[in-house]
Amino acid sequence: MRANTNRSGALSFGRLADDYQTGRFQVSSAEVEYIRTRAHGEGISARFSRVLEIGAGTGQLTRALVRQPQHLTALEPDATFRGILASLLSEYVSRGSLRILPVKFEEVDDDVEAGSLDEIWSCDAFHWVDPALGYELASRLTTANGKLILLWRFPYAADQQLRRALNSIFHDLSPDLVRDDDFVDQLQLLCAEGRTEMSSSGYFRPSVHWWMDRIVPMSPERFASLQLSLGHIANMTPCERQQLRSAILGVVGESSVEVRLLMYVVVGAKT
Repeated sequence: MRANTNRSGALSFGRLADDYQTGRFQVSSAEVEYIRTRAHGEGISARFSRVLEIGAGTGQLTRALVRQPQHLTALEPDATFRGILASLLSEYVSRGSLRILPVKFEEVDDDVEAGSLDEIWSCDAFHWVDPALGYELASRLTTANGKLILLWRFPYAADQQLRRALNSIFHDLSPDLVRDDDFVDQLQLLCAEGRTEMSSSGYFRPSVHWWMDRIVPMSPERFASLQLSLGHIANMTPCERQQLRSAILGVVGESSVEVRLLMYVVVGAKT
């Protein structure tokens, strides 16, 4: 996906830690293995053991990556998120297979040896990295065959009627949450622009990219937390966030919400 031109909100998510932890989706171990197979080819993914994750958050991807036979370095600059991550994965930290660093990717030079990484992963975070620095740094830190594996998830109410009812409150309370009928087309464009951005860097080319799509049931409370976990929500006052939560629950009611979860994956190969 194309990088954000305004990255001032990159470190705001910690204010939303409870909703982030409750609402955000986990990436499964099966999904990680499938992505690795497509990135590297059948039968060779086990060789790729030195891994770095950018923007680990509370471990939505980390918890799958760390279960593979490897050494993982997870970058998370937010102290609140870092505390949750360390608590959830203390077993791996203790045994030395997981290292959690309190730095942004652009600041990791002193902590990771050049040419030492087989993979760099990021889920819902690489658009916060300055592309003028990020691709060059990723190239410098990875081996000759190293891969840059980027994921983004885009969840929204699957039912069109419900989506339009939600849009009616989002227009007033949080316009960034509006999901119009052309939402998927807009995503396709943003992701195509991201591939162009990667190619233009001169350090990586998008060797393969694809979409994964599934329907996931969510409780009304968790669905509300999902909406309230997005970065721009951190700029709201607690009163405004509560007003938005109440409005969402008022529209959704008491029934489970079917959420369409789109996941976009792009694998960068070094040029």
